[in-house]
Amino acid sequence: MSGRLTPRSAPLLVATLLLGPGACDDDEAPPLDPTRPLVDVALWAPTEPEGDPLHHHRPPTVDCPAAAWGPEFGALEIATGVCNYLALSQPSLRAIGAGELVIVDLWHAELDAVAPALGHFALLIDDDVVAELEVEIPAEPAVHRVAWAAPRPISAGATIGLHLHNHGFNTWTIVDFRVEPDT
Repeated sequence: MSGRLTPRSAPLLVATLLLGPGACDDDEAPPLDPTRPLVDVALWAPTEPEGDPLHHHRPPTVDCPAAAWGPEFGALEIATGVCNYLALSQPSLRAIGAGELVIVDLWHAELDAVAPALGHFALLIDDDVVAELEVEIPAEPAVHRVAWAAPRPISAGATIGLHLHNHGFNTWTIVDFRVEPDT
């Protein structure tokens, strides 16, 4: 690169200033950023029935239109009044180190049903249930944290799964899904 800034060299200069001198090397991958999110709220996709590790929870008829769940202000909102069962998955965007904590912060509005029931949320990694939350219905609005410490390293691209079902006209919101070092 010459000492003069040209339209062709400007992006390289900006990348070098922002990312450091190795940012433009084609043969060197940047180090993994531990602050990189584990999932993207826009990438959740329904888990096919034959690939659902919690298929024994699945009702005979699943009624969950696409409009019943999805991104809402950066969170994942699920309206269980029109979605009787939901299993979602996506590949992880980053690796999880041994001892790191996978933390899911979620809340629900008031939970109500015609008869007492149980709300069930599960976190899955590569088809294994690693953390669960059960909430008796009826219930007042509440915030919950589900956490799991990885016993071994998990590669980027591992399948991250969410499972939710309950009875009644209720709303659940998954607010935060992150990885933190074990302290």
